[in-house]
Amino acid sequence: MKLTFLLLAALLGLAAAHVAMPHHPLSDAAIDHLNSQKSTWKAGRNFSPDISMKYIKRLLGARRGPRPKELEPPKLKMTEKHLQAGSIPKEFDARKQWPNCPTINEIRDQGSCSSSWAIGAVGAMSDRICIASKGLDQVHLSAQDLLTCCDTCDTWSERVTAATAARSTGPGGTAQGKIPMMPIGTNALFLWAEYLCPWAAPKPMGSSHSQPMGITCPLAGTIAHSQLAYRNALPIGNLPIETYAYGITMGSHESPWEFYPGWTHYGIVTGGNYNTSQGCLDYTIAPCEHHTTGDRQPCDGERGRLPICEQRCQKKSGIYYPSDLHFGRNYYWVSGVKNIQRELMTNGPLEVEFKVYADFPNYKSGVYHYLSGKNMGSHAARLIGWGEENGTPYWLIANSWNSDWGDNGFFKIRRGTDECGIESHVVGGLPRY
Repeated sequence: MKLTFLLLAALLGLAAAHVAMPHHPLSDAAIDHLNSQKSTWKAGRNFSPDISMKYIKRLLGARRGPRPKELEPPKLKMTEKHLQAGSIPKEFDARKQWPNCPTINEIRDQGSCSSSWAIGAVGAMSDRICIASKGLDQVHLSAQDLLTCCDTCDTWSERVTAATAARSTGPGGTAQGKIPMMPIGTNALFLWAEYLCPWAAPKPMGSSHSQPMGITCPLAGTIAHSQLAYRNALPIGNLPIETYAYGITMGSHESPWEFYPGWTHYGIVTGGNYNTSQGCLDYTIAPCEHHTTGDRQPCDGERGRLPICEQRCQKKSGIYYPSDLHFGRNYYWVSGVKNIQRELMTNGPLEVEFKVYADFPNYKSGVYHYLSGKNMGSHAARLIGWGEENGTPYWLIANSWNSDWGDNGFFKIRRGTDECGIESHVVGGLPRY
């Protein structure tokens, strides 16, 4: 009887945790339904009602999942610097605290790409470099560089692969092509090995975990790591290897900060938003109207082609890629509301990840908390402050769905209750000086 009661309680708790949305999530009826609940936030028209919910899911982009303890980032320990910052104020806004750092107030546009994890990371990193330099180093780190060149950040899960063509052609096929430049590292190397050796398992050639020398493919012969790491014209036997990465590239919001793939080891160059010619590498995915009508091109809801990793600056910049790399000194997880607040007011904005439910895309104002709808996935964004509105404590967040969404691109979410898991996935680090 006791076991039955516990199971029933668990099922009821699960049902309460996921309240069904009685209407299509983007419909006028859904917006009216959300507003009828008289909660702490207001819903409104952000997305056209005919946009596919699959497209909304593709905008999320953060990958959440278990990871081995040895790969977890270290947890932040409070230092004398944190304590010297003083008592925690009732309200804090990084935009007001550091007005000489313009990136804090910026809302980037990820376009039709699942790159929130990359945009949230380079945004917070740019903020922190400016803050650490006392406003002297106003960099705009490149989301393009991180998105395309961080080899262990994303899942590389959606591709049109050479393996498909190779398997259909079989050994001795006639098509040839070029290998697009791919990131350096074990994951990327063996991913390509899988495509280039579709009939036999590749064997590692070499030296270390972080810099394997290459692979030996029984069919195609030896492929040196340097050939995989740079965009060379490299016919591999007679395999058809014209391969493109498509679309959405989901990623872990912690990985860009970490030692092996991220800014503490490889560094990240500067770069502006789409077509701005700001720094080394601009973001090449065009902004689009995710929402209603406007002056941007319409989002077609399709997967756009993921740009390749270049590791060289756009010609018109006149910047040498290696000399433009910016590095981090460390990275860490931040846990606990007060620790998050102290870290934010001491060193600047942080990157956060949270679960997105079907009601969230309709957020317009107020302090968001979950009302109804299915869990659609995880999203990454930039935490820039906190406060209280009509008695409800909140976190202030900068999103990356352009400034037409939500409250001019920003949103508030309930603080102190780990709303949508946002207080459980906070990451930051310090720049290297």
